[in-house]
Amino acid sequence: MQVDAVGVPVLTPKVDIANVRLRLASGLIANLTASRVSVEKVRKFRVFSPKSYISVDFAARSAQVCRLIEGADGPEIAVERTAAPNEEPLRRQLAAFIAAVRDRSAPLVTGSDGLRALALAHSVLARMAE
Repeated sequence: MQVDAVGVPVLTPKVDIANVRLRLASGLIANLTASRVSVEKVRKFRVFSPKSYISVDFAARSAQVCRLIEGADGPEIAVERTAAPNEEPLRRQLAAFIAAVRDRSAPLVTGSDGLRALALAHSVLARMAE
């Protein structure tokens, strides 16, 4: 995975705005931006691949998937919109963890998943420090 990251201080001596671009071996690209100085509350996640684009708005709890398909007159873009349940995400996370412990089943997110996410976060911080 290729990680490109930049972070800049704006109002404080620490990073106030950060942008990360992740490029996976499959060609998938994810752009992530975090800002403490944004006027609007924006919580979006976008994923690009050669024939699709996914945009998730965590604040609005909605998602949009755009796929390139073959239409009658050539390529077309098919758009699918979905909405997430109107539940607090942290509450759902905790409920899933409790259910995994109670039922002795595998959690939705494993310790290995968490470790990989932490390693990626450290990679991002290292790239911003360059």
